[in-house]
Amino acid sequence: MMTIYLYLQLLSEATGKLTAHHGDVLRFSMEKLFPEELIKPWNDKPPDIHIIGNLPFNVATPLIFQYMESIYNKTDAWRYGRVPMTLTFQKEVAERMVAHPGQENRCRVSIDVQNLCYVTVKKIIPGNTCYEVFVIFFTSKIIYSKRFTFVVLCHGVILF
Repeated sequence: MMTIYLYLQLLSEATGKLTAHHGDVLRFSMEKLFPEELIKPWNDKPPDIHIIGNLPFNVATPLIFQYMESIYNKTDAWRYGRVPMTLTFQKEVAERMVAHPGQENRCRVSIDVQNLCYVTVKKIIPGNTCYEVFVIFFTSKIIYSKRFTFVVLCHGVILF
């Protein structure tokens, strides 16, 4: 994991367009991470922010629940608007996120994510160890409710 961080630091130095953070993602707040001028209304295009992460199995599900709550409440990174994310997941977690009603692996994460997101499997990256990795791309979007208030949904595309 640290090797990836070192490569990201090199990319950051080379481009000036990337900021890499290393730490506990479950405790990392993005509430004030970006400049205030990047804040966009939900019905505008997404802000010039993109979250990228490589998630270990034991962190993926709690983090997804945390992010879905933040998207719903427009807090943390999503106070800036419809911030897209590209996150890696192990095959089992990604398959649960896209499981349809009636499928054996349908569970709470399927329901929560699909309530706020559209997710589509695009590709599987075969691992050089014992597991495959799924990369999931999320972009928030807006849908009007019957009362003409905004309900935030997340549009996601799974790229493997």
